Amino acid sequence: MDSNIILGIVITIVVIIPVVILATSGKRKHKIAIRKFTKFATANELVINEFDSCDLGIIGIDSNAKKLAYMQKGKDCIIIDLHDAKSCNSRTSPKTINGESIDKLIIDIELKEGNGTKFLPLFTSENKLALDNEQNITEKWRKIIASNLA
Repeated sequence: MDSNIILGIVITIVVIIPVVILATSGKRKHKIAIRKFTKFATANELVINEFDSCDLGIIGIDSNAKKLAYMQKGKDCIIIDLHDAKSCNSRTSPKTINGESIDKLIIDIELKEGNGTKFLPLFTSENKLALDNEQNITEKWRKIIASNLA
């Protein structure tokens, strides 16, 4: 009986340790990404009033300067001057034909004078299997950006 208890404890430890390591590693990477984002914003003389982090990156705004900062996971940060933006939309891209599941959540910012559109992906099913709060974050930022358009 004692060997069964010891074996159970060993198996429990072997299972729990990797889960704890993965969880702390993810939190550490998230903190590093936020630090990189705020450092980039500060270096570009932005005062980020509000920001959110989601599956694919971090998005934030300097409401006074009307500038949006976005950092996609694994890529460089970009700044979009909302004075140069004409409109903002959010869209979902269905994974299946009947649209039952969501494959992507993207914010599209159309620039003035035919300067194209900036696409800010906030979720993709390639990186994460299920949505957490990304739909709410996408809609929230669509509204924030739209209210800050000049």
